[in-house]
Amino acid sequence: MSIAKANISDISTFKTTISRQNDYILSISQHFLNDVEDKLSLIAEEIRNIKSLSENIHNNIAKLKNKLETLKEEQQNISNLIASTPKTIKVTRTDSKGNSYVVEETNPRYLELLSKLNNVKSQINDVKQSIDSYNDLLKKCQEQIARLESVAHVIYESKSRYNDYLNRLQEINEEALSRLKNIEYILNQYKDIKIEPPNLSSYGISSSGKGFFDFLNGIGSLISVSSFRIKSKVHKKEYDNFYDMYDFIDSLNASSEYKESLAGSFSLANETLKVIFNRYAKKFDCKSCQSSSNYYSPDENAIYINAVEDMNHPCGIGTSFYHECGHMLDDIAGNESKIGCAYSAFYGLFKEILTDYRMTIDQICRQNNCNVASAKEILSNIIISNPYDSYIVSDIFNGLSNNDVDGYYEHDEDYYKKNHFNVLLSSEAFASITSQIMISNQKSLNFTYQYMPNTINKYYQIVDEFLK
Repeated sequence: MSIAKANISDISTFKTTISRQNDYILSISQHFLNDVEDKLSLIAEEIRNIKSLSENIHNNIAKLKNKLETLKEEQQNISNLIASTPKTIKVTRTDSKGNSYVVEETNPRYLELLSKLNNVKSQINDVKQSIDSYNDLLKKCQEQIARLESVAHVIYESKSRYNDYLNRLQEINEEALSRLKNIEYILNQYKDIKIEPPNLSSYGISSSGKGFFDFLNGIGSLISVSSFRIKSKVHKKEYDNFYDMYDFIDSLNASSEYKESLAGSFSLANETLKVIFNRYAKKFDCKSCQSSSNYYSPDENAIYINAVEDMNHPCGIGTSFYHECGHMLDDIAGNESKIGCAYSAFYGLFKEILTDYRMTIDQICRQNNCNVASAKEILSNIIISNPYDSYIVSDIFNGLSNNDVDGYYEHDEDYYKKNHFNVLLSSEAFASITSQIMISNQKSLNFTYQYMPNTINKYYQIVDEFLK
């Protein structure tokens, strides 16, 4: 059999792989989009129910205000009657001997009016309390609607980004199939000739990489596909020297299962972050995946990972890996820019963190009519009751409050008491947000956005700065 026939067989296998890959992508995409629609429908229904309740509350308040006006009018009428009614009257009495005498007694009519007045006053107080209670309930309804609308906005934005990502994947898939057809056509010209035709590598196909189709930065029309890559022939020299995030993951001294999980998360991650990670991957370094703990060493510009622990991380596989990679990325970018600190700190992430913390505490104080100490305790209970979703909020608010806000995830008590407090908090927030985006932990990101919306928005602005 000629080499051309053998390569044509390979092409057929690659085409089958692409088709299966595409079917799988469409399947999980439909499942995800259906789930998103269900969540948005549930939120919309909840908002409608709360708005209906709010309308009933408005009606009840209006009725109570009318009743209050009626009672006040009645109070005024009774007061006028009391003013014109004598408190006492003279009554003629007869003693046992039949002698008549006059005595002064409390006027029964006066007592009756006084009793009615007190009863009306009591009703007025009750109505006022009811109106206050309804107003408090109405305020809570409005706040809940605002929270639900905020969550719906986050989900809708995620859906929009996911649709963009899906469209991009389908475009790449079509381009990959088109290239394979062109190569297949050329190979067909040689299938019956017993000379060695051009092999696949000369047409831009090599075996490496893992994961879904992915745009790679700086290599022209380079495309990463499942178990092979397609590249433009004119970029062969650049490609031979190219090193991306998949290569960095492949280089880890860890189990294949762990590396496959990391690569799978990366393939589905935020597109902008993927471009940034690919750009800096060649400068990344992992000294060990068997470390007793997970940390980034600024002195070595390297990370240490406990892969076994990270495989079972309750927030998702790869949480620690991508957290430490976030530190490494933040630090390397800062050093390259010669700004003298982490990239995130230079671009003002701490200011937004502080704003979100103060807004959260202030809101809890107003909602619960309590002081700051009680607000911190309430916030701690909220965080502890959401141990995994509060992964980011727990650590950052704990450090910012000098350990007053407690949570499930937090650094050692003295960690944030070191110098450059604002840089440490900025760096940790950046690394944690990066981690949860890279593993697509939307529940954690939604929880974070609820309490740190300004921080999340600023994070995406900083990410955009990486590309400038």
